[in-house]
Amino acid sequence: MASPSGMEKRKRNEPRSPFIVHGSSPIASLEGSSGEYQMIWQIDLIFLAFVLICALASILVKDLLSSAIIFGAYSFFMCLLWAEMGAVDVAFTEASVGAGVSTIFFIVAILKTTRRSKD
Repeated sequence: MASPSGMEKRKRNEPRSPFIVHGSSPIASLEGSSGEYQMIWQIDLIFLAFVLICALASILVKDLLSSAIIFGAYSFFMCLLWAEMGAVDVAFTEASVGAGVSTIFFIVAILKTTRRSKD
């Protein structure tokens, strides 16, 4: 009797990541020797670079509205990073709270304030 492949070892109710190709692929196999799916570290590194760029840009920019929008992009890239790492629940929370609600609150608060003149 042949040993079960990595796909047969995986439980039926185990969640699937949208960033990983499941099944047999002629291009490359993403399964490790233990049957678990491997993270693609190049994608993690790219997302991390975008996160760092957005964090620095959000701090260094002089306009508050631009800073709030860049902060929303930072939260979006963090959401992608969490999803790629397999923490889908954290990614969903980051997308809804960080990139969604917080960014909208920041933008509305900035637009409702008035600028003081230097008179």
